[in-house]
Amino acid sequence: EKAVAFIDDNHEKPFFLYLSHYAVHTPILEDSRFSKNYPKLKGQARAYATLVEGADKSLGDILTHIQELGIGTNTLIIWTADNGGLSGRAANSPYGEDLKTANWPLHFGKNDAYEGGHRVPTMVAWAVQDSTHASQQRIPLTPGRIDARPFIHHDWMPTLLRLVGKQDPAP
Repeated sequence: EKAVAFIDDNHEKPFFLYLSHYAVHTPILEDSRFSKNYPKLKGQARAYATLVEGADKSLGDILTHIQELGIGTNTLIIWTADNGGLSGRAANSPYGEDLKTANWPLHFGKNDAYEGGHRVPTMVAWAVQDSTHASQQRIPLTPGRIDARPFIHHDWMPTLLRLVGKQDPAP
């Protein structure tokens, strides 16, 4: 809700919105708005699923609002995480129990030095795709493209500078 209000207050000029959901961090507390969507899950797995759905709904609300304001062709959405999933254990994994919050086949999870602790999903898209728009010509994105090259979040700086028509700062 605060992100939507921020967009309302700033959409007539370029803006940067950094929205960091706390929901999928401990303590894992079930979001009852979505509990009925996970009847087969129990305990922590169900609670985690409801938190992920809550974060997803929030992003959907923001995207809908951006489209309603007509600023989607000039709005780049970057969705990423800060570290791996909650658990390193999964069904049929060498780590044991059947936890739906696992990173299998990656080893272990959040705050761990193995890949499961720091390999994260990232999705990048224009809120509304239009390859004729100037911003989208500076940062062309092909819908559905998958890129498996590793990166770190610091790598976003040159891309974001290019988006606003600037060069990398001198070292």
